[in-house]
Amino acid sequence: EIFKDKSELSMFEIGAGTGKYTSVILHGIATGRHITYTGIDVSPAQQKQFEENSKNFPESVEVSEYTLSSWQEYNVIKQYDLVLAQHSWYGIRGAPENFEKIKEILADKGVCFIMLNPKGNISHIAMENNGEPLFSSEDLEEGLNACGLSFEKIRSYNDDNPRESFYKDGRLTQHGLDHFSYLYRVDLQGDEQNVIDMINSAPDEAFRFPTDLIIIRK
Repeated sequence: EIFKDKSELSMFEIGAGTGKYTSVILHGIATGRHITYTGIDVSPAQQKQFEENSKNFPESVEVSEYTLSSWQEYNVIKQYDLVLAQHSWYGIRGAPENFEKIKEILADKGVCFIMLNPKGNISHIAMENNGEPLFSSEDLEEGLNACGLSFEKIRSYNDDNPRESFYKDGRLTQHGLDHFSYLYRVDLQGDEQNVIDMINSAPDEAFRFPTDLIIIRK
């Protein structure tokens, strides 16, 4: 474990969302340490759900702040040991200043984890369907290289999310609602048809979910 000797850990999350996936990570790293958590997101609806889900965070986690802000507009005023961006860089894209801010926000010996999909899977198809510019892990690597940021990449596959895990019996499943609401930063409840059409037209290989974990150290 990277932070095995740290009893105090400061954490910053870019695109904090509802806190559902944040909770899974916190439960994995909070044992034996106090974590001060700060998150940002652009969605008031996601923030409201975060407030509820954060009640299930480990007792050793202190939620310091959840700010409605994009990464582009956020002013870095503090440095953190751990910076996390779980599938939130799609809308941030590749402007050099977005990468330079990673250097600003990381504390000495801090680590940034960015999870992003390579081109071709269902998340990218969803972004294109939503009319947003496609940004992939390949694009992220190109931007980091251009800014002189060294990194390592780990690719994994998740075959536990077949088409029917997102859509069943004419409706999005709860997993489907959670996944695409997070990507689009809106509550899709009752407004599902465009997403359902996109899922039905996507090729089978789009549901293998390759994910790249980009690790940046300071």
